[in-house]
Amino acid sequence: MTLDLQLKNLVTEAANHQVAPLVIQQAIVPVFEPIAKQLQHLHFYLLQNNQEDWIISVISKNAGSGELASDRLQDTSAKKVIYAFSSLEDAQNFPASKAQNLVAVKLPIIEILFQFFIIQQLDSLIFFDQQRNLKQGLEVDQADLRTQIQTRILQLNSLPPDIA
Repeated sequence: MTLDLQLKNLVTEAANHQVAPLVIQQAIVPVFEPIAKQLQHLHFYLLQNNQEDWIISVISKNAGSGELASDRLQDTSAKKVIYAFSSLEDAQNFPASKAQNLVAVKLPIIEILFQFFIIQQLDSLIFFDQQRNLKQGLEVDQADLRTQIQTRILQLNSLPPDIA
């Protein structure tokens, strides 16, 4: 499914998500589209358990962020992350999938982003776009994503009603 079709489906299914189509079209799509265009793949694999819940990994907030070691010592908190893999093999070879009875499910990128936006307990979504490279990925920060969308919603609300 093309990116344009995925975005169109999101707008079409707005009522199913209890969101106004205008909000999806004017506030969510403009935030999701540039993220999706940074990636080479339109579908990714996510790990889920038998209850079809996405697997959340808990990692150090500063893991691999290039911070100084002394900075990491000051912030020992963790963040909750979802990993999205470009290939079934990468998802199946991820250490967590071997330790538990997990299954990899292929999902469209826009659906992944929308579900990530909805699940409030998450901090980041990391797309591993290059097959067999689980050391480098594109991280989407949920707080930043929410801020961008909320800013666009506020802009929608501030438009005068007579603007066509």
